[in-house]
Amino acid sequence: MDLQPMQQQVIYQADPTAMQNMQTVRSKINDLGKKHLNRYVSVQTMDGHTYQGVILGVESGIFYLGVQQTPGYRQYYDAILPLVLYELLVITLLYT
Repeated sequence: MDLQPMQQQVIYQADPTAMQNMQTVRSKINDLGKKHLNRYVSVQTMDGHTYQGVILGVESGIFYLGVQQTPGYRQYYDAILPLVLYELLVITLLYT
């Protein structure tokens, strides 16, 4: 089999202004997530989904939310949702 290099063609390149905006949002949410680590929050995504859980970590553009499906046992998480930071619309601290 003769493998010849294929010609590369860029099919998408982010707008520099959009990139700067996303980096600013990522930095802001990273800082907020770290500041409120282990706090119970409600998170709404741009797709309209809402999740409630505990902020377990924020790293490399990913927001890790521990969620439970069994009420009353908040210290145990049934799932850890990795949410992409640029999809987050609203993060609300829940006081219980």
